[in-house]
Amino acid sequence: MKETAPKGGLSGLLEAYQRRDPAARSKLEVFLLYQGVHAVIFHRVSHWLWRHNCRFLARLNSQIARHCTGIEIHPGAAIGKRLVIDHGMGIVIGETAEVGDDCLIYHGVTLGGTGKDQGKRHPTIVNNVLISAGAKVLGPFRVGDNSRIAANAVVLSEVPADATAVGIPAQIVRIAGQSTRFADEVDQTSVKDPRSEELQALSQRLELVEKLSAKGVEFVSRKEAIDTTTPTGKFMLTVFGAVAELEREYILQRQREGIAIAKEQGKYKGRRPIEAPEFEQVTAKWKSGAITATEAMRTLHMTKTTFYRKVRQK
Repeated sequence: MKETAPKGGLSGLLEAYQRRDPAARSKLEVFLLYQGVHAVIFHRVSHWLWRHNCRFLARLNSQIARHCTGIEIHPGAAIGKRLVIDHGMGIVIGETAEVGDDCLIYHGVTLGGTGKDQGKRHPTIVNNVLISAGAKVLGPFRVGDNSRIAANAVVLSEVPADATAVGIPAQIVRIAGQSTRFADEVDQTSVKDPRSEELQALSQRLELVEKLSAKGVEFVSRKEAIDTTTPTGKFMLTVFGAVAELEREYILQRQREGIAIAKEQGKYKGRRPIEAPEFEQVTAKWKSGAITATEAMRTLHMTKTTFYRKVRQK
């Protein structure tokens, strides 16, 4: 069955509201009570005046519309067909902004510019784009067809077609190989957060590193050699060295903080050097099994790397 082409004009606008807003019960209700419809009608008049160099009247009409609807659309902005503005309060659309056909915009959205350039300084929203509540799109770039901008996102660069922009500043989440029509589906919620996915991946890696580090400590405390000729042994040795370096930096940072606090309180008397006899006694206890490696390092105020290196030198 051949699909019917969407209507233009006022009838097409009212049908778009009925299609995307389940609360819209009739065209008459939408026409009389929806401020998004009123804002678009006001803008058609303002834009016509602007294009015919009646700039003052155009701005006057747009300000009247702003006070009546809570939606501010500059007369110079180009608005396409069937733009649905849901709720609409607090929407701002700048002078050089362009909005394509079949777009859906929620309240609190800003299509703004950056800098003081006189040319194109506002975004171009292509067709069938959904911009969720509170989103800010700032700058002269394109937001591609069938894309979506998540709630409260701050978009500062181009958004490809069939993609979602999320976060502050916004990151792009592509929907590879999948056709998307977010505006038609009025889908604001099924959004992936790339930062949470990255944190989850880092958490999994850290867990793996901790397990390998614990295994490496176990090998060394048992005085068992890691077979560095195997890929697993090489990897464990690399991980163990990296973790030891991180722990060393952490301990040094804590030492610096402790010294700074002691100096403020007037209790700092300088760092006590480790005497050779003391080192021999502690390492002897460790080798005999009387104390653990961790207790030995704590007694000598050493990091893991320094302790094992000194033991190997002996």
